[in-house]
Formats: sequence, structure tokens, C-alpha cells
Amino acid sequence: MPGDVVPSRYRFIPLTAGYASMNMAVDEALLLSYLNHFSPQTIRVYCWSRPSVTFGYRIDPAAVDTSGCAETDVVRRPTGGGVVYHCECATVAMAGGVSSLEEWAGRNGLPRKRVNRSSLLYRAVNSVVGDALSALGVKNSLVPGSTSWNAGIDCFSNPCAYDIVGAGRKIYGAAQMRRGGAFLYQGNLLIEEGFDIDGFCELLREGLGAALGWEIVEGELSKEEKEEAQRLCRVKYGSGDWNRLGRSPPGRPGRPEAGGPR
Repeated sequence: MPGDVVPSRYRFIPLTAGYASMNMAVDEALLLSYLNHFSPQTIRVYCWSRPSVTFGYRIDPAAVDTSGCAETDVVRRPTGGGVVYHCECATVAMAGGVSSLEEWAGRNGLPRKRVNRSSLLYRAVNSVVGDALSALGVKNSLVPGSTSWNAGIDCFSNPCAYDIVGAGRKIYGAAQMRRGGAFLYQGNLLIEEGFDIDGFCELLREGLGAALGWEIVEGELSKEEKEEAQRLCRVKYGSGDWNRLGRSPPGRPGRPEAGGPR
């Protein structure tokens, strides 16, 4: 390990399940708390307690097909990307500093100036997700970095750079937002009945530590993080101003990652 690089430390929160507005609220609470020096960098994997639809920050909600979704939660994500239908789906979320990618970049012979490129996060993390799936017997491959998105908004119908495909279809895609040298990453994985989600979480934790040079320790949400998530759920992700109009409550919004459906 280069002498001038200290391994980044991340907290790994065990598998949880929640409804759509709270899932989004917790993810943003982790980002805000990290930026305000209340929380460590964090990785978590979660499922959805009921069928849900989320759509990227820049998507017009009028374009989201919710036919047949009368009992489905529909929520705007803080990140970019397209429309995701969360039925058989698990999500990988990370909140941390862009500088935490420096060790991985160094191992791969990339100059530090490339750490700020959004594609580096997809390449680094999605590669580990793909390896975890392979270890569980799920054949997959990473979409080449030169692949661009098309005009559709359905996330899983549009493989693009560094997404994961398997059995002839996209099975994993991600989006992010940036704020003040930090990032929020949200990746969605299609899973089938019988998928070993606990095994996936363990492989992901081990793989991120080994591949990216991070020190990863298990932890839980703090009381302050839970309170911030509840506040965001109430004033933002449970609000029509946000979900229909994209209006944030008072405070500076983050910068969702530009680009097509991920």
C-alpha cells in the first residue's frame, strides 16, 4: 500500500427492509450526517417491504408508468437515473467521500485526478458486485465503459456503462449524486426467489474491503441518523412537493448525477 494513502474506514449496516420513502430518507440522512461530521462513511444493503417504484431526480413523474400500481409506493430518488420497479429487488447504498476511491485508483494505475470522475465509482463498486454474484453462481458480465444509454427511462431495459448483465438482460444498475466532495450511490439488483441475499451481503462486504482497500466494520444507525431519516421522510420523501415537483425542503440540494437511465 502506498505510504501516503491511509485506508478509508466504512461502516457496514446489516440487511434491512423498509418502505420506499424511508429507504430514500435513510440514504440521504447518511450522506448529510457524513458531510456534517456526525457519521462515518457507510455501506448498506436493503430490501423493499412492499412493491415500490422509484424514479431519478430528473425524470418527469408524468412519464412514469404506474398502471396496475394502485397499492405501490411511488417516490422520487435523490440520485439520477431512470425508473426502477422494486418487486424482486435489493439495493446497495453507499455514502462517503470521493477521496476514498484513491486507493482503488492507485491499485489500478489511475491518476488521482480521475477520482473525481463519476464513472470511476460505478466501475469500482459494480465490479465488486459482479464478483459477489459470480461467487454465488450467477453468471454475469460488466457492460463496457464505452456503452451509452438510449432514450428509454426504464432502468432495467437500458444497459449502459459498467452496469451488470446476466442471462441476456440487465440485472444491476446504479446512480449517484454528489455534494461537497461526498457521494451517495444507489445500486439496484434484480433477484430471484431463493437468492442468497445474506451471502451476497457478506461477499460484498469482503469484496469492497479487498478490492478498494477499505477497512469495513459492522455497525448500526445512530439515534441521530434515525431522527434525521424520519424528518426527511416526513418533509421530503413523503411529500408531493418532492415526488411530483422535485422541490426540496429548505436546505441546499445535492447534485444528482447526469446521464441516462442507470
